Amino acid sequence: MKWELPPGYAVGALRYPVPTRLTVAGIMNYVYENDYSVLARLKVPADAKPGTVPIRASARWLACTDKICVPEQGEFSTDLAIGKVQPDFQEQFDAWRKLLPRPLATPANFEVSGQKLRIAIPLPRNVEVKEPYVFAAVDGPVDYAAEQQFRRKGDRLIAGLPRRTGEPAQFAGVLSLGTAPGSSSRRCAERCQRAVA
Repeated sequence: MKWELPPGYAVGALRYPVPTRLTVAGIMNYVYENDYSVLARLKVPADAKPGTVPIRASARWLACTDKICVPEQGEFSTDLAIGKVQPDFQEQFDAWRKLLPRPLATPANFEVSGQKLRIAIPLPRNVEVKEPYVFAAVDGPVDYAAEQQFRRKGDRLIAGLPRRTGEPAQFAGVLSLGTAPGSSSRRCAERCQRAVA
């Protein structure tokens, strides 16, 4: 995403809902099968005057079917009104925000152990885990398509992720626990710090 913003304005990191997985030609892809929104915080200068400001962006992404993924691109623009948000618009953003992964209260820890990246994720033992999967936030350290292994150790969920390249000093990702259809209440994000699991 490349932004064109008025002076003094800034856009934060893009924030995505929890994806699903799709393997195409032996390559694992993180995809979205239904309607979704990518959110980002817009920083408005303290001295911004009421009115409208032009927000422009160019974007590139992959569009996938079950057989192929192809690169696409597009231009986006809006004239943003500076001032009070309308209640009905606020409700829509609240609905989109509910689909974002939630951060853990306590950071997870990880270590490199042979050909695996082991992550100790704080998770109370009474939280149901159906089909866990860790979506890596950064390309490189883990093999997306390889089978992930999980086990419980008290109030921690231990994930074993097959390594791909390098020995990361940091790791971040999203943990999906597997949910009943229509439920998003058991999704959480993890920010991992290097330590022994």
